[in-house]
Amino acid sequence: MKKIRKGRYTLLNGREYKVYENDSLTYELISDCPEDVKYEFKEEYSSTYVKIVDKSEVSTIYEVTPYAKYKGRTFDVSLQIRDGKVSIGTTNNEFAKELSFERTDKYFYEKWVPLEDVEILEDIKEL
Repeated sequence: MKKIRKGRYTLLNGREYKVYENDSLTYELISDCPEDVKYEFKEEYSSTYVKIVDKSEVSTIYEVTPYAKYKGRTFDVSLQIRDGKVSIGTTNNEFAKELSFERTDKYFYEKWVPLEDVEILEDIKEL
């Protein structure tokens, strides 16, 4: 199943990990792959593996921001995929009305669409 990435990531040992800054000296790397225990990751939560590394061990960190192309327009995209569908959203009420989005907040509209009907794209910025 396709995963939608969002947040900060880094590469270590040729593998990609979600990364959080712990303090001025360390990062916390997150994995959902049980095989990463061979790289000294510890299971912290069910199916979540964590490793604390010195900042000197990480050379590059990048920010991933996903978005969706749907019917020729760009939309926000949820990280969740359910039953082969993904939720896309917008604050543009004209697009929302035209494409039958539901209002879910005062200024926000959403719609669950089949994953095959959207193109998931990413903006990636090195930090």
